[in-house]
Amino acid sequence: MKFREDMLGRVMEAAGIDATHRDAFVDFAADYDHDDNGYLKKAELEDAAKAWQEAHADGDEADESEAEPEASSAETSAEGVDEKSCMICDTMVPADAATCPACGFAFIDA
Repeated sequence: MKFREDMLGRVMEAAGIDATHRDAFVDFAADYDHDDNGYLKKAELEDAAKAWQEAHADGDEADESEAEPEASSAETSAEGVDEKSCMICDTMVPADAATCPACGFAFIDA
């Protein structure tokens, strides 16, 4: 199974999955390769992380899992901040950003 290591780390961190569970999470996430192409995209990793949290929820981890949906809804935040998704790594960035801070992709405004 292939994936971007930096994306795996970001998704695991955002979901509150400890890095010591990396290998177990990768094995678990393999079942979330929705298009069966042998590559885990950000959305597939996020789906796996959500399922991992549900399967491993207890005490503190459950509290973190409940807070996650609010953090991930940045594109429709109450402050009205407009965001766009990076075409390379799917990171949400401010709508007026010239480059993606995660991967360096340069946005071309038409």
